[in-house]
Amino acid sequence: KTLMVMAVEGGESRILHRLQEGGFAFDCSPTWAADGRYVLFGKRNPTFLETQSQELWRVPAEGGEAQKLLEMEGLGDISLHPDGQRIAFTGGGRNISEVWVMENFLPGFTSTS
Repeated sequence: KTLMVMAVEGGESRILHRLQEGGFAFDCSPTWAADGRYVLFGKRNPTFLETQSQELWRVPAEGGEAQKLLEMEGLGDISLHPDGQRIAFTGGGRNISEVWVMENFLPGFTSTS
């Protein structure tokens, strides 16, 4: 599987991230960072079948190395606040649900407002 972007007007798509052969599927829909510099996405940890662990990653929108931001069970439904300082997501094990607020966790992020 690959994570790709393209202009709304059409044209060529670009690959931002490709799972390694035998890798695990993306588990939640990709979302743009408020500043448009990154795309965030989730994918399963290679030990998913044993741990149910999923990961939140980001990749530069212009291409480059993907970076893992966090790992937890049941990660999904990523939503970034428009100010770029907060993120909401679903997570938790098979029998629990939680709502978390994380602030200023994106490495190297500086607000432009």
